[in-house]
Amino acid sequence: MGTQKIVTLESIEDIYASNILTNTNLFNGGLTAGNSTVQKALDAIDDNLGTLNNKNNVIQFEVDGSGFPLTSGTKTPYIYVPFNCTITGWDLLCSGSDSFSVDILYNSTFSGVLSSITTGGTSPNISATSFNSSSSVVGWSNISLVKGGMITLSIIGTPTTATWLSLKLRVQ
Repeated sequence: MGTQKIVTLESIEDIYASNILTNTNLFNGGLTAGNSTVQKALDAIDDNLGTLNNKNNVIQFEVDGSGFPLTSGTKTPYIYVPFNCTITGWDLLCSGSDSFSVDILYNSTFSGVLSSITTGGTSPNISATSFNSSSSVVGWSNISLVKGGMITLSIIGTPTTATWLSLKLRVQ
């Protein structure tokens, strides 16, 4: 059976910071070590992250069974939460038509025991299809994620045909 892995996309903060650092025309005097203008720009990104492009942020999980059906259980590695955010919805896609659900596990300190945050609500799920999406996280026990926390997923049920999945948690 193949090794399963999770991969994340860059956060909006990383992309925005990278664009600032590579565009020397944005700052008088260009980029130099200790440039206070650059530091102020990076501090502003950090301070304003809650409002900066907040409708386009996602935390994305990709699990790849390397051609074999996915297995149930918790997947690693855990993902570092790069900024304070609130989960507003999810999109779940898999290869082939299948039926299973995904539990989201979280700990606010990037250490210790992970707990389900979908308890009391409907977990992301697929039922005899390859895609499902929801803008409702009503009933989830925790939708507010803290910068520095860790998050991962656990497949519930046993997929029979899906060899990969992609779960996007929409956050702002």
